[in-house]
Order: sequence, then C-alpha cells, then structure tokens
Amino acid sequence: MRYAVPWLEQKSPRLNALLPQHPHSFEALVHILGVGGTARIRGSPRQESNVMAKGAAARAAARRQRDKWKSKRWYSIRAPRNPWAFKIIGETMAEEEEMLLGRHYEILQYELDGDFSKMNVKVQFRIHDVIGSDALTEYIGHELLKDHIRRQVRRDRGKIDDTVDLVTKDGYYIRVKPMMITRNKIKASQKQEIRSQARDLIIKFGATTTWVDMQKSNSRWNSRDADSRDCIQDPTR
Repeated sequence: MRYAVPWLEQKSPRLNALLPQHPHSFEALVHILGVGGTARIRGSPRQESNVMAKGAAARAAARRQRDKWKSKRWYSIRAPRNPWAFKIIGETMAEEEEMLLGRHYEILQYELDGDFSKMNVKVQFRIHDVIGSDALTEYIGHELLKDHIRRQVRRDRGKIDDTVDLVTKDGYYIRVKPMMITRNKIKASQKQEIRSQARDLIIKFGATTTWVDMQKSNSRWNSRDADSRDCIQDPTR
C-alpha cells in the first residue's frame, strides 16, 4: 500500500512517487519536510571528516593566538641618564627584546619635570637598548601641542616660523624649528628681520652649548641666559 499525500502530489508529483510503502518511512519524510519536527541530514564520511578537520584547525589557531599573548613580557621604559637619571616614564610589551629597538615613546614635559606650566610640551624618546626588563631610551626631540599653538595664534597676531640647522659644542647636529608670535600684524620685511635675528641667536647658543644642556632647555628659550646685546630687537619700533 502506498501512502499518498494530496498536497505533495500537487506540488511535487515526482517526490510523491518516491514515497516508500512503509508507514515509518512516511513519518521520516514528514520530519524531513519540517512538519512536526526537524531531521539532521548526514553527509558522506569524507564531508564529515573535512568539517571536523576545519574545526580542529580553527581551535588550534585560536590556541596559538592565545599563546602569542602569553609569550609577551612587560618592559619598563626609562628616560636617558642625563638629565633625567633613568626615570621610569612608562611600560610596553614585546615578545623579544629586538622588537623594542627603534620604538618611539612620547610623554608630556610636565610628567618628567613636575612643572605644570610645561603641560603643552611633548617630549619624544626612542628605545636604543634593552637591559633585562628595562628599555633604555634616547632623546630625539620635542614639540608644542597643536592645540596650544592654535590658541596662541589669533587673528590680530602675527606668526613667524623658521628652520635652523646647528652644531652643538660637542659635535651633535640638531634641527630647531622656532616659532615666534607678535602682538600685532606686521609686514613681511619685519618678519624677515625677526627671523634673521632669531636664527643668529639660536646658532650662537647651540655653538656654546652641549647636547645634554640643550635637552635641559628643550621646553623654551630662556633669554636671561643670553647677553643683552644678543636679544632680538623689536623692528616695529
């Protein structure tokens, strides 16, 4: 006896013709069609083995990713000996010591010296050696924060930029980028005169100062250390 299904015969006569004679087979077909439950259709053994292999590979990759983090170590970043006496300025992670070499680190000036007036100066260091869990750095430069520069430069003021290359007393080549702000708008000729005087003043200061002393005075130029004859004269007067 064949168990016929009227709605199945209308929609899929071919599938209805394949309906087996046994009533239990009819119930299995109903489950496959989604009436009253679901059935899991098993694939070939080769397909199942491929799925299992992919799952095992994914789990192994996840374990390797976790092990990669476990292999990393914490290193203390220390400022140069002069003038900061190897002060700890931060921490970083790495798998090997060689990965730390050449890495840059930035910190605000007031965090080094404790002077709150220098919170707008950013000091830059570079890791050049690793001893144990300490990463030793060297000073490579500093700059003012861009937000601070924008607050200082207003519509009724003038801004003068320049780039000066100099040689220190102990033979270090340094590039200085001074920025000068005038109280009022000035002419181009006046800017050129101020720029020329500032360039001469910076070159003379660098020629009589060592590299370490330049680092100590990196936040701002202190005109009190210069002779009064070397100070910039106001060309607007």
